[in-house]
Amino acid sequence: MMSPVGRNTVASEQLESFISRIESVRGEKKELAADEAVIMAEVKAAGFKPNLVKEVVKRRAMKPHDRQ
Repeated sequence: MMSPVGRNTVASEQLESFISRIESVRGEKKELAADEAVIMAEVKAAGFKPNLVKEVVKRRAMKPHDRQ
């Protein structure tokens, strides 16, 4: 049986590090989503259809054998 994780232990410091990293990545994802929204607004302002651009991006991300 494992001993419980308490304060001021190596395990708690490691757990806190994991949590901080996850929170950081989530913050970055929010920033990237906001950036993507700005780009899509530019796409629309330029006269392109955002849904079609999203579809092209989606297909380009697929592996060649999955594109059919």
